[in-house]
Amino acid sequence: MTIMFTRLFWATAAFLNVIIGTIGAIMPLMPASPFFILSLICIKKASPEMHHYIVGTRPFMWLKEKIPVLSKWLA
Repeated sequence: MTIMFTRLFWATAAFLNVIIGTIGAIMPLMPASPFFILSLICIKKASPEMHHYIVGTRPFMWLKEKIPVLSKWLA
């Protein structure tokens, strides 16, 4: 039962961070990158399967090549 609540908490946190990151991408005063990175960390805790899917996509593979420090931190 607690596993279900924990996954729900992390999934909700990921969803809210994506929304805030999207608002940050539109508004010039608010940064978007930290919220998207935090969202990926929340997705990793909520669903490892979804995290492996996202990390395996082509844009993320490109990002791993360009910023190796980020790939070590998120992988």
